[in-house]
Amino acid sequence: MLAADARRTPNQSLQCAAAIAGFADHLRGGERIPAWNWDKVIQAAQGARGADANGERAQAVLLVRLAQGRVGKHQPMHHN
Repeated sequence: MLAADARRTPNQSLQCAAAIAGFADHLRGGERIPAWNWDKVIQAAQGARGADANGERAQAVLLVRLAQGRVGKHQPMHHN
């Protein structure tokens, strides 16, 4: 890969994968990605929606919000 081909901002698929990884980490207690709180996971998921032709990414954002309301209340989160 050439330096000119590298992007400063990851593409939406990579952003979505990172958001889902952050979501999964929070479901397990939020220890692996301590700099992310629920709001940062939601923000990352929303930023990765893109065209979302089939609505899967919008559903992922909704799922994170639902989990935040249920799991987030009962789980101590690391806030940085």
